[in-house]
Amino acid sequence: MATKKNVESTKELVLEQEAVKDSKKVSAKKVSTKKPAEKALKVTKKATEKAEEPVEEKKPAKKTVAKKAPATKKTTVKKEAEKKENPMDKMFPKTIEVEGTTFVRHEELTSWEDFKAFTEDNFSKGIHTVVASNWPKKFAKDYNNNCGMKLYPKEGFAYDLDLNEVLIAQQTIERVITVSILTESAGFFSEEDFELTDFGYFMTNAMPFMVYTYEDAE
Repeated sequence: MATKKNVESTKELVLEQEAVKDSKKVSAKKVSTKKPAEKALKVTKKATEKAEEPVEEKKPAKKTVAKKAPATKKTTVKKEAEKKENPMDKMFPKTIEVEGTTFVRHEELTSWEDFKAFTEDNFSKGIHTVVASNWPKKFAKDYNNNCGMKLYPKEGFAYDLDLNEVLIAQQTIERVITVSILTESAGFFSEEDFELTDFGYFMTNAMPFMVYTYEDAE
């Protein structure tokens, strides 16, 4: 049978054990709360340091400008050729082909004396000298008035040139009689017509002309 003294000592022992348990719980709580606090502090510190780090500014992307393709050599050569082209070559090409026949220009003739000697030499060889006169379509009315009838071709002359064959070289008068091989209109050219212009061709009554021969005569 338990005595009063034993009961009290038992109570004291129980109280002491509970007190120890409580102290352990408190210690456990203190230990467990300390680590999360330190961890939180470290996280906060890292976040602060990261926030304080300088942010690199992103440079805007460079715009790529498409380069223009350089002008082709062909264009440059063509322009240079146009600049060098002689006005006479444009109006009186070195060779022309009309109705299947080729004619050749003679720019070496620079005077009436040259033309007369050239024509007489051709006559002796059975060669016909041709005087090509410039008649653009806009002067069709003037051409017909000179002829006394409508002979100017509806489609115009090839190269704007009427081809006049020299038939007679008159001795008493310094001139030649011609007949167009395209319209059969008659005409003549005199000594005063054979004054070379600055452009390299001759002129009669404001009409440019140049001397040709058949290509076969070369």
